[in-house]
Amino acid sequence: MSREVLVLGSSPAGLQAAIDLADAGIKVCLVEPKAFLNGENVADIPAHLLNTRLLEVLRHANIRVCIGTRLTAIEQKDDSFRVSLQEVPRYIDAARCTACGECTETCPVTVPGTTHKAIYLDGQPGVMAIAKQGRAPCASTCPAGIHVQGYVALIAQGRFREAVDLIREAMPFPSVCGRVCNHQCEMACTRGKVDEAVNIMALKRFVAEWDYTHRQTAPAAERRSPEPTGKKVAI
Repeated sequence: MSREVLVLGSSPAGLQAAIDLADAGIKVCLVEPKAFLNGENVADIPAHLLNTRLLEVLRHANIRVCIGTRLTAIEQKDDSFRVSLQEVPRYIDAARCTACGECTETCPVTVPGTTHKAIYLDGQPGVMAIAKQGRAPCASTCPAGIHVQGYVALIAQGRFREAVDLIREAMPFPSVCGRVCNHQCEMACTRGKVDEAVNIMALKRFVAEWDYTHRQTAPAAERRSPEPTGKKVAI
């Protein structure tokens, strides 16, 4: 029988249990369904002491921490248990992230029902995470694969040039698609379940016309063009 213990959740009791067991020489797997260890319900512990405790858990040789992981099944066999875990993608390259926070400042999306952006930092480990529940229906139905939610959010914040750049990462003709597209994205828009769909096609046309109007006034550093591929196309 393997002397390994599964601890669910990073509550104060869970953290202490993991450390006590690990110090006794027992291998511990600490499973936390959230993207971070942040020691919830420990408001009476100073932040620097709490952070030290979280780092101790992460660096302990006998503790394996599974963050953003859910327990999906548990099966008993004789005197042991077999568990199934499902890990949620972090959508961040942890080896390259420095947690500088610049991505949070520029991210245009706030997660509904929360106060944090779609990309955020809320504890340990010290790398960002992206809150994502799959691809948005509007983007999934777009034949060009445009990041619809992204450019709509940028337009809402008045960041028109960034919105145009984001559209052009997927297709080079925002002005054309703002006029003749069959806008399947609007048919799939979940806002339509509340009142009416977002007028995505009109927003694309608006930002494309704004870009054309301001093409001569944009600083060279803000003008972004795709790298040439050497290919040609006839229209």
